[in-house]
Amino acid sequence: MQRIIAQSAMEYLMTYGWAFLVIAVVLGIFYQLGLFGSFTSTPKASSGSCTVFRQPAITSLVGQCAGLNPQFKLNFSQSPAGTVTANVVKSSSSQITVAFWIYPQDNGFYGNALNYWQAAVGGGSLAGACAGASYYFYIETGTNPPRESWSIASSRNFPVKNLVLNTWQQLVGTFDGSNLIVYYNGAQVGPTVAANGNVLGTYPKMTISGPADTAVAHGCNPVSGSLSNLQIYNTSLSAAEVQGLYREGLGGPPVQLQNLIGWWQLNGNLNDYSGNNQNGAAFNSIFYKPT
Repeated sequence: MQRIIAQSAMEYLMTYGWAFLVIAVVLGIFYQLGLFGSFTSTPKASSGSCTVFRQPAITSLVGQCAGLNPQFKLNFSQSPAGTVTANVVKSSSSQITVAFWIYPQDNGFYGNALNYWQAAVGGGSLAGACAGASYYFYIETGTNPPRESWSIASSRNFPVKNLVLNTWQQLVGTFDGSNLIVYYNGAQVGPTVAANGNVLGTYPKMTISGPADTAVAHGCNPVSGSLSNLQIYNTSLSAAEVQGLYREGLGGPPVQLQNLIGWWQLNGNLNDYSGNNQNGAAFNSIFYKPT
């Protein structure tokens, strides 16, 4: 009797084992593609659950820094304009990387030729993302869906890459002192663009989202949607580092702590968790928990 049961079990495994293996492989591929890493399915991190600890002899991450998504998202008013400002550690570096996650929402401004630029992140001596900007990451909304533009001074890398509405996605812009590159979800889009002799100026002030109302302006407008996990470095991250940053997910920590000059998780507060304490101030912007 036992022999018959064992034989039946072996026949079952031989018959269905390949099916189980195929299912396991497919699930593994989906996991690698991040299809199980949505905002709603991943455990949530509280504000400041991961931070950078800085001392003269050591710089390290402290807390729970992997496998969690933020509890809150930061959303911006369109009129009056929603924006966030913060100081940034001054640096003599001629390089920069700006990385953030964006959740675009069509609030009636995409495809509107009168409101064709939304300022995501920028830095400069004046309004940060607008006049006097040393660098800026804009979202072009004269098209629907919108696209992105990464600029240093008057040079621009503007790859034709449509953003996906109602979905979290990562944008990264790098400048190595000579060239501009844009990355979308860990992969470079468009060509590398020479900066035509332009250089990175000082940027003591950083602005998230735009300070100009969409009702009255057609540039420097607030972001339609939400932003999360903004990181600024005074170096140009490599393609491998950008890919690693994307694989860490929406709540992922920085990859280059020594060159990190600002880390605004935008998870319930505007604190800078880079260890440089450049906390921000919000105007017409709200945090809320996604449903």
